[in-house]
Amino acid sequence: MQCATVVCMVGAVAISAVFATLFLALNSIYAISIVVLGPAFGSPWVGWDHELVILGMLLRMEFRRAEFHRSHAAALNTLA
Repeated sequence: MQCATVVCMVGAVAISAVFATLFLALNSIYAISIVVLGPAFGSPWVGWDHELVILGMLLRMEFRRAEFHRSHAAALNTLA
């Protein structure tokens, strides 16, 4: 490989890592704000145990699972 090609590849990886880090940081801020500020703005409070599970799902970027868990938390409580 030529030196310029290697430099371009390293640069592309570095830029990709920066964007991934920024996305992860923004996603974390969003997930934490949903749990902390959500009930204050009308989102139903489902209890600390469910909120922590939902926060974990949001941090793992499992948005549909988190939404399902929030909407079915009452049914999950009756099963447990």
